[in-house]
Amino acid sequence: MTWTIDRSEEMDPSVVYDILKRHKLLPESVVASASMCNNVGTSGIRFTLTNEEGEHVGDVFVSDIETGETASMDFVPVAKHFRAGYHEEFQEVMAPVLSDLFEEFDVRRVTSSVPESRSRTKRALCVLGFSIEGRMRDAVKLHGKIPEDLRLLGMTKADYEKGIGNGT
Repeated sequence: MTWTIDRSEEMDPSVVYDILKRHKLLPESVVASASMCNNVGTSGIRFTLTNEEGEHVGDVFVSDIETGETASMDFVPVAKHFRAGYHEEFQEVMAPVLSDLFEEFDVRRVTSSVPESRSRTKRALCVLGFSIEGRMRDAVKLHGKIPEDLRLLGMTKADYEKGIGNGT
């Protein structure tokens, strides 16, 4: 079972908006959506994951890349592919993404903020070697529901170099 990943430097806001809409992750407010898409669209890299049958497995957005400093990663999985048994394929397909960040861009840490309700995303990032570093209470309100906590996850360059997250 082999997954593939395609990198796209082009992330105009309409592309990001369409991807978020496909994953049913659009915020309640159109203004907030446009702002988020503009932020990601101006300074990021998008990766699309597919499985061996060509099915869409998930999307990865990397934004706020500061060479030698930090980057932010957002991962949006397709739920049916992130049940039991995905670990090896996911680690293998994500190894080049982490390599790009820690080696090409020489970032010292990659962070991710994940809404509490997105448990598959949190688990998948932990599979890659991200650690849960904290929680922001009542930080985000999705789909008009009550505010929920954000889990803060991170991976340092030292973690990556020790073999966590680089496929070794």
